[in-house]
Amino acid sequence: MPGSKIKLLRDNTAPLLKELVHDHLDAAIVSLPVTDESVRVEILKRDRLVVCLPVDHPFAKKSALSASDLTHNLTVFRSPSQHPAAHARLLELLGELGVWFEEHAHVSHPQEMLEAVKNGEGFALVREGTPMMDGVTTRPIIGVDWTFDTAIVFSRNPKSRVVPVIAKHLRRTFLHSATPTTQRKGPASVKELQRPSQQKRTG
Repeated sequence: MPGSKIKLLRDNTAPLLKELVHDHLDAAIVSLPVTDESVRVEILKRDRLVVCLPVDHPFAKKSALSASDLTHNLTVFRSPSQHPAAHARLLELLGELGVWFEEHAHVSHPQEMLEAVKNGEGFALVREGTPMMDGVTTRPIIGVDWTFDTAIVFSRNPKSRVVPVIAKHLRRTFLHSATPTTQRKGPASVKELQRPSQQKRTG
């Protein structure tokens, strides 16, 4: 559809979803969860969540970290206002894992999160594959396989026939460039965030 024009708008997940529901946007690429059943959700990508920590921290010598390693060390989080539902779900998962933590620092951008970790403000959870700066590294969490899910969201009855075509193209593009974690789970349509299950497989 070479004659179509796309106007881009950048914002946090919460305001983008509000604009979409009020029919001010045709579609949005956001992080899950999205629980509004009036919209269609097509998952594009799933990235495993890993722990970001300073390279000179004693725990960096480990190949993976336990829940007890995170306790009192996991203190750097994305600002809850960017996606309140995702923040609440993360805190719930950490509680189920038995991780005791304090939200010492709230940041608005992944780069700020890495800088906070580098400056010794605590550990953070980031997407696996996030480009690291000097002074920080990542480790997986033992026993869990939590993911950060990215999706395209649009009306169940879109006004523009371009939107479903874009969604299909994006799903195909991300699937071909997927990480092993993404390939294993595969894209799917969901109405709400499903609880990430504990890791039960190897390899």
